[in-house]
Amino acid sequence: MSYAAESFLTIQCEGEQFRDSGLKEYTRSAVEVGVSGSYDDGIRFHTSLDLRGIADSALPERDRVFIRDAAIGIGLESVEFTIGRRILSTGRLDVLQPTNVFLRRDLTDPIENCREPLWMAETALYIDRATATFTWIPLFEPDILSWETKNPWRLFPKTINTPGIDTFKTEYRHGKRIEPSEDLRSSEFALQCDWYAGRFDLGIVAAKGFSRLPTWFETDAITEYPDERVVVELDTVHRPITVMGGDFAYVWGSTTFRAEMAYTWVSIPPDRPEENAYLTGGISADYTFSETFLGKYLSLSAQYNFDGASRQMESYVDYQHFFRHAGFFRCSVEPAPDFDLTLEAFINVVDTDNYLNFELAWSPIPRLRSSIGAVSVNGPDDSFLGVYRENDRIRIALGYTWTTVQ
Repeated sequence: MSYAAESFLTIQCEGEQFRDSGLKEYTRSAVEVGVSGSYDDGIRFHTSLDLRGIADSALPERDRVFIRDAAIGIGLESVEFTIGRRILSTGRLDVLQPTNVFLRRDLTDPIENCREPLWMAETALYIDRATATFTWIPLFEPDILSWETKNPWRLFPKTINTPGIDTFKTEYRHGKRIEPSEDLRSSEFALQCDWYAGRFDLGIVAAKGFSRLPTWFETDAITEYPDERVVVELDTVHRPITVMGGDFAYVWGSTTFRAEMAYTWVSIPPDRPEENAYLTGGISADYTFSETFLGKYLSLSAQYNFDGASRQMESYVDYQHFFRHAGFFRCSVEPAPDFDLTLEAFINVVDTDNYLNFELAWSPIPRLRSSIGAVSVNGPDDSFLGVYRENDRIRIALGYTWTTVQ
């Protein structure tokens, strides 16, 4: 019999300043505490609790306490069972994975790309170089949307224009979730098979679930106030989807090639405009240089994605399908000991909206990390990211992690 455990505590503080003087600067604080361990080499457990606080009222909806990771796994030779709450991820692309059917996001800050956990039960079967994994999500949980008018990243329009009357300032509030129900009838399932053969990896996935973003909104109530303000209460509908897809990766020297594709069917009732099944996919290439004149290492990544959806879904926001063709680029380099520099860029090829993300991190001692970064958002007025042009920002962060091992 053997037992091993490790506990950790991470404290992080962040501060941001937006270019638009009308937006408040704000700070965030986060505390994450957790423990992981194993017993007799067959039982593994891990858990972490995330506490997020905000020093001012700019983003009160992000002030919450939640379980980020809590699961227990039991391994029996070629079978492993896992149950708990985890952040699930499938697909081999770095971002915008078409087969990542259980991706759940916190969209109160869409640029941050914060992923959220789900309750799950999983069975993995290992046969030689192949793995078959069955995942069950007992209760559907949607993406987290921003309903706060003060949030500079809110996804809903700021005004409503009534022809012949006036333009009104608008607040949106979440009413109820019409579909799916909040019980086991909202369960989701996926079967994923992976095969590993040296430099070549191949995977296929089939899943039945629901769209994490609302397929459409139902207007529950509209209230007008004397101060020329309109409050719109929206109910959300998340329709069933069926996804089938695959991905592969191939390593050739210092270069890794990846490709991923998925076909999605959306179940639409007869009284709604039909949403045709659509194909999404992407390809990428990564290359790593060692001992360059820029630093100890230099990693370059380029990715292309396409979205073949017909965009007939009714929605106040087009976050479900906000590009037709897009490119994502990343460059990471270690310019000096204890320093890491990362540059990221996303561009919507058709609408030309884009964002640039820069971060310089410094870790002078183990477990201490400080960073400074900046985000630049650009695009035409009628593009998805163009709405947030004034949200260019500078961010600083400082974090420290304590660990203990038993």
